[in-house]
Amino acid sequence: MSDSESRFEAVRATGLTDLIGREDELYFLLERQRLAWKGEGQVVLISGEPGIGKSRLVAALAERIAGEPHTRLRYQCSPYHTNSALRPFIAQLERAAGFKADDTSEQRLDKLEAVLAMGGSRVQARSAAFCCAAVDPVRRAVSAAGAQPYAAAPPDARGTARSIRGSRPPAADPALVRGRELGGCHLPRATRSDWSSGCANYRSLHCSPSDRSSSRPGLVSPTSAPCRSVASTSNDVESMVAQVTGGRVPPAEVMKQIVAKTDGNPLFVEELTKAVLEAGILVEDAEGYRLDGPLPPLAIPATLQDSLMSRLDRLAPVREIGQIGAAIGRDFSYSLLRAVVGRDETALKHALAQLEQAELVFRRGEPPEAVYSFKHALVRDAAYESLLKSRRQQLHGQIARALEERFADIVASQPEIVAHHFTAAGLVEPAIDYWLKAGQQAARRSANAEALNHLARGLELLPKIDDPMLRNKSELLLQTSLGHSLRAIKGWSIDSVKHAYTRALQLCKESGFDEHTLPAVFGLWTWNFLRAALGEAQAVAEHLVNTAENADDSVFKVLAHEALGLPYLRAGICRCPRGVRTQH
Repeated sequence: MSDSESRFEAVRATGLTDLIGREDELYFLLERQRLAWKGEGQVVLISGEPGIGKSRLVAALAERIAGEPHTRLRYQCSPYHTNSALRPFIAQLERAAGFKADDTSEQRLDKLEAVLAMGGSRVQARSAAFCCAAVDPVRRAVSAAGAQPYAAAPPDARGTARSIRGSRPPAADPALVRGRELGGCHLPRATRSDWSSGCANYRSLHCSPSDRSSSRPGLVSPTSAPCRSVASTSNDVESMVAQVTGGRVPPAEVMKQIVAKTDGNPLFVEELTKAVLEAGILVEDAEGYRLDGPLPPLAIPATLQDSLMSRLDRLAPVREIGQIGAAIGRDFSYSLLRAVVGRDETALKHALAQLEQAELVFRRGEPPEAVYSFKHALVRDAAYESLLKSRRQQLHGQIARALEERFADIVASQPEIVAHHFTAAGLVEPAIDYWLKAGQQAARRSANAEALNHLARGLELLPKIDDPMLRNKSELLLQTSLGHSLRAIKGWSIDSVKHAYTRALQLCKESGFDEHTLPAVFGLWTWNFLRAALGEAQAVAEHLVNTAENADDSVFKVLAHEALGLPYLRAGICRCPRGVRTQH
């Protein structure tokens, strides 16, 4: 595993709090680990409410087996990448290869091939697919080397698993694979079960924490490990509080409220204790803490959200930096934050250091390559929700523009991220443009389910465009792309394919977009021809020929006349109209 891949590795320097009240769950995971090490691959889904300690439990497992030879891999999805095919696996490859923002395509290709070379003889067969999946800009270099084109060899999850682990045979070192929210990550349909079932043939234990109790991230018969509430007794909560306070005991009245309000949620216990310490209502003495007067009625927040907000409010001078980071996402890079903030770099580093000191964010690496992560998704949500709606929109617009101007690699490889920020900013026209690009890119990668989701987001925004010509052209491009992806998933002759192409053709006729007629009409012709609706296919082909005559495109004309002639052939009519027989 690469250095500091998660917030637990990032905070290791300051030390993790002890795991309390999780003996049964940890024993359960250790039993599964022993089975996996014997060759019986295990997949465990850990479910429970946010903040209850699911990821901490997996981190404790990793600590317990740290002395045993094994390979550790981590995959994490995010709300921004739910429709980005194989994004957790691509990100893991990028980390393993050591990609840097200023690497050239050739340098990235060399690094990626070096990582894949660990897989032995299979590397050449897999390298083209992986290069196109992880480094879209290197496709030209891969093609120049004579590798198989990307569209012909989309990466699959089983291949990812084999190559990342070096195509290890079952007798090789066992593996601990840690996934996070993979239920929200889209895997290509054909490989959704291959990931876990294929890896289960190896000596590997797959642990996937999820906040959704009904989540089943494409796994085959996962073993369920629901996390119960920790605080079966107040002693558990008191032990957690003591770790945060350094062993100093708060007053009984304060402790009673912490026990009552947190309901044993470890994140809430930790954050509420810190909020109380930072509120200034306690005075430190030789024996612990005491109240400096009567306990104010609202001194102790009632909810985790209120607790987090109170801590952010006390960091008012640097709170804005946290809010901007929250607008970027759960993880945000120093370079993007600096581009959006636009303030003195020394002041920015100081503000980030204060957020680190408060343990609201953790840092991986050093600026300008540093990446920051919020301690928990709930911390990020609290910072984001503290923004006024108008300020949120402004920030998302600034983030999108910064990505366009300074981060061409993200724009090229992850247009859905730019689309998300433009959408949240209320800038409809560029948002639709990027949703279209994201859909077309996903379709080129054979990730048609993801493409449909991207295109649907674009279609949802169409009513907000005032200019009818621009609205019609945007819908035309979206509907045409939608038809292509629908037929790839569901077949050429289903009704939804006809609807998409019919709507596209209607827009062509209404707005005079002749240059976009071919894909729409040809798609509609194919729908009719495959359903043996030869009369309708003939009528569509005639329209296609009439349009092709006015276009300076020989390919267009050839396809149009082929479409006109095939229905006659299908119907057994050998004497076609003169125009069909004389065109070449």
